[in-house]
Amino acid sequence: MKQSIKYLAICLTVIYLFTPTSATAQMFSVEPQRQQTSFVPDMAINFGISYMNFAHRGSAITGGQPGNNVGQTFEFSEPLYHVSIDMVGFSAYGLFGRSLGDFNNSYSQVGASIGNSIGLINSSAFRVLLPLKLSSDYVIVRNNDIFANQEFKQNTFGIHSGLEMRARLSQKVRFLVSGSGGYSFSVSGFGNSGGTATDLGLKNKLYFDAIYRQYGLVIGVELNSRKYKLDDARYDHLATQQSITLGITF
Repeated sequence: MKQSIKYLAICLTVIYLFTPTSATAQMFSVEPQRQQTSFVPDMAINFGISYMNFAHRGSAITGGQPGNNVGQTFEFSEPLYHVSIDMVGFSAYGLFGRSLGDFNNSYSQVGASIGNSIGLINSSAFRVLLPLKLSSDYVIVRNNDIFANQEFKQNTFGIHSGLEMRARLSQKVRFLVSGSGGYSFSVSGFGNSGGTATDLGLKNKLYFDAIYRQYGLVIGVELNSRKYKLDDARYDHLATQQSITLGITF
């Protein structure tokens, strides 16, 4: 397991070092001509709401607090606050939320990815790409019905790929749709035990360029799922997430 994690860390470094410098330089260009010709803005900051359904898929956890039934799990089905930043070859995000009422259960997730895309079909108004990304994230789920030392904590390191389509609808309106799958190693906290996680995702984004100077808007809808297969079946869960985001592009 340690060797696999080291290998993924090396791959992350290699991809970062070999990201084209021209792409990085474009992040700081605000010329109007660039906004008319690029398919995706150099940077976007997004805010939104996600609904998370974190459902148990293994044997029950025993040992609830006094006064509660045993056999509780880390299931969580509540809205989450969503914030993310997208740049050329890099993205990062955070999800945070607590259960409504007096239960005070919580779900937190932060992650980042780096990578690049291979062009399969290229034209002035339509492109099909093959994205390749390396990613890592950290998930913490707390349930007050379970002993505090039994928190769900998983740190994943994985690779993602799929297909992405970008189309220009008009001079200042663009559309992106992508589907992806991923496979990750999952480690309990930062320890030596864990298992694997498999991901599926669907993303739709609509861009409105240069609404005010180089600044535009992006509206996004995303569907994501992750299945954990861990050494301890009590912690096997399926996470499904639906997100709506609104962002500023520049």
